[in-house]
Amino acid sequence: MTAFFSEAYDGLRLPALTTLDYELYTQAQLKAYRFYSGHCYWRDYSRLPSDTRMFTVLRQPVARVVSLYQYWGSISTDHLTDGIVIEAIQIARNSSIYEFITSKNVFIREAIVCGQIRQFLRPDLERKVEMLCETECGKYEIITQVFDTFSRFEAVLTVERLSESLPILLKRLGLKNYGIIPHVNSSSPRENIDVERVKGLLFEMSYIDFVIYDLVQSLEEQYLRQGAAELGGGDRLHEVLAG
Repeated sequence: MTAFFSEAYDGLRLPALTTLDYELYTQAQLKAYRFYSGHCYWRDYSRLPSDTRMFTVLRQPVARVVSLYQYWGSISTDHLTDGIVIEAIQIARNSSIYEFITSKNVFIREAIVCGQIRQFLRPDLERKVEMLCETECGKYEIITQVFDTFSRFEAVLTVERLSESLPILLKRLGLKNYGIIPHVNSSSPRENIDVERVKGLLFEMSYIDFVIYDLVQSLEEQYLRQGAAELGGGDRLHEVLAG
């Protein structure tokens, strides 16, 4: 999908994959590109040109962590230099998913505890997100900030319904849908995973991820209904656009 958008915007894609890459570019340099992607944070996309139309895709919390565990357990550490990151990869490679989720490794905790929503928080909230999650007022502050960020986005979608929502997004962006099929990153399972046990651990550690995901699903439902009306209805909207 990234390749599609890059081509649609004349190949002017910022060659950045993570927030560490975004830090290498000045605000003036960012203006030279037309498409931005990667695992970036509020501090990164808040520096993009003011007319940038942003969207994000969230994943069901359990599926996300299972995929993360499988992926980290399959990659090499040869190119890495950060000891904490290397340790995290080794834990994913040599431990069960349950040990991975409950690990004290800082890099893993950042990926697990509010791992999917940290990128939508202002830096002042991101730095203390785990502390905020310990109180109801803190959780409310996080949810409020996340949805304030979402209100500035063109769309907030989910992986699970991307085949329905993506055609609407392309239509609204004025892009032609050439029958592209969204691809969900996945790795071959390395063990039999008890999904309910994983869900229980995650629910205990990062309940707010589930709350926000459920709210996003409701927003996406509205997005799909509005999109169907714009495109003349129909359950298979991708056929309408591909035609």
